[in-house]
Amino acid sequence: LKAKYQSQIDEINRRRIRVGADAISFGMQQKWFSRKYLVEFLRESGYPNIKYGREEWVEEEDYSGKTVKKKDIAEDYENPFGSFFGTGREQGFDKQLLDYLNGGKVTSSKAEILQAYKDQVKTLEENFNVYMQQHDDADLLTEQYNLKFNGFTPFEYEGGGLDLPDISGRVKLHDYQNAAIRRSSEEGRGCLAFDVGLGKSYSALGLVSYNKKMGRSRKTCITVPKAVLANWYHEAKKFYGNLDDALFVGFEPKRDKNGSIIQEPILDETGQAKTNPLTGEIEYQDALVQDSPQEIFEKMWKIPQTNLSLVIMTKEKYGAIPMRPATKDRYAQKMLERQLISDRDALVSVTGDDKASLGKGKEKLSYSEAVQQDRYRQQFSDEGTEKKGEFPYFEDMGFDSVIVDEAHEFKNSYQGGKETGNIAYLPTAPSAKRAIDMNMKMHYLREQNSGRGSYLLTATPVTNSPFEIFNMLSLVCPVEEFERFGVYTVDDFIRVFGNIQTVQKTRVSGEVVDTDGLVGLKNLDGLRNLFHKYVNMKNAEDVQLPLPPHTEVHEDVEMSPIQEELYASLRE
Repeated sequence: LKAKYQSQIDEINRRRIRVGADAISFGMQQKWFSRKYLVEFLRESGYPNIKYGREEWVEEEDYSGKTVKKKDIAEDYENPFGSFFGTGREQGFDKQLLDYLNGGKVTSSKAEILQAYKDQVKTLEENFNVYMQQHDDADLLTEQYNLKFNGFTPFEYEGGGLDLPDISGRVKLHDYQNAAIRRSSEEGRGCLAFDVGLGKSYSALGLVSYNKKMGRSRKTCITVPKAVLANWYHEAKKFYGNLDDALFVGFEPKRDKNGSIIQEPILDETGQAKTNPLTGEIEYQDALVQDSPQEIFEKMWKIPQTNLSLVIMTKEKYGAIPMRPATKDRYAQKMLERQLISDRDALVSVTGDDKASLGKGKEKLSYSEAVQQDRYRQQFSDEGTEKKGEFPYFEDMGFDSVIVDEAHEFKNSYQGGKETGNIAYLPTAPSAKRAIDMNMKMHYLREQNSGRGSYLLTATPVTNSPFEIFNMLSLVCPVEEFERFGVYTVDDFIRVFGNIQTVQKTRVSGEVVDTDGLVGLKNLDGLRNLFHKYVNMKNAEDVQLPLPPHTEVHEDVEMSPIQEELYASLRE
């Protein structure tokens, strides 16, 4: 037995990615290593008074023997939320350096001075990187980096049959789908990023059945775009054979006077009845009738009491499920601590008031102050009853897993940070209320189910911004996963993985200005390791699925005057 364990350990070590110190990009604003190294470096570089830690009040006796309180710096190199203090010369570049070390930007009202400051910071950054790579603890730091950034070793799951007891047999899952279902079920969360046509829907339905078989889930909700709800009904009916254990919110099968389900021909893209390629017979499916608002209301209130193991609804109805204000407030406070959302976004998300205002100027309130106002305080004491038009609280629904179809529609939960929000060539988007709502619900789900239960389906987990990686992963992985990389805020994510340099940018006016810009990524091994730990990506080539030939046609289209105006404003 010991020999078997050792052989497994040897195989894991063989598969692990390891990089040397020279492949690691160390940065002064990164938080994954002890701050003692940066303090040592700065003291050796002409800043002997630099300290890192937190301010605290201490008591001591003055010259007369009287006990007085004064502020002192408690050095704590392992605290990621500490601050740097005391270069000894708190003006000019030294003040800018202190701001930079504490996560801020180097600033100056004069362009030539600003550039000189940035050059000095760049030199310090380069020297620090070399200092760390050649440090006596380089081997220790390298091992620490590899454990944190390259610690995940992919596991190959079996692709054989799942022996699902409650399916029709009309759909045969491919080996790669079986392997993906096993992986998702074992890990309890993740993103299934199969390319279009590889069977994400059937994989999700298989996951529901497999989780139920393995005793890992009792009630799953699948939330889908409204346009494909009917398609999900028909695919679920084909996969399971019947929908006796499922509740569809939005449709019911049409029945005749005897209560039998009415069938209708399946139509192809030309509107003609489809025929089975093997039998030549016309194929049929259930005719569907749309639920009335009252029927939807009744179904939503049925969910908390039902023993059905599958509920499928549109993303609009899922988004309309409220959470208790106290629950949302708790998550909003955590997001604000990490600068993930603005105070106003927090207020809107918690209160549901799209017109919520924090005020202006000196009268502007923080989120914590705003929710104490009388008009919001009542919401926190209202535990909710079956009021007109309202659905049960999410906490009462009984879901222990949620599968989100087209999950990329929820990628804008967190906004750009205070320091990285205006970096050139780093696409950012404002926080979306529905994305924040999804993030809170997924957070609650994982919290209640030992980290399990959050699943995503999308063919495009990332399109054009590193922020999307952070936002998508935040739906399925715990905060601690980011923290081991020294990532506590969106700004931290860009500091660890983004290569920021001074670039020249041309404004619409024709003026060329120097600004900070994203020119690439760094520590890519770690980013890939984190991404693929939670995202199962496959395309047709990966699974050796033959595709029909396709023809690409490129068309040049002139922008309209309105589009040109919008394009010009975006370039600004």
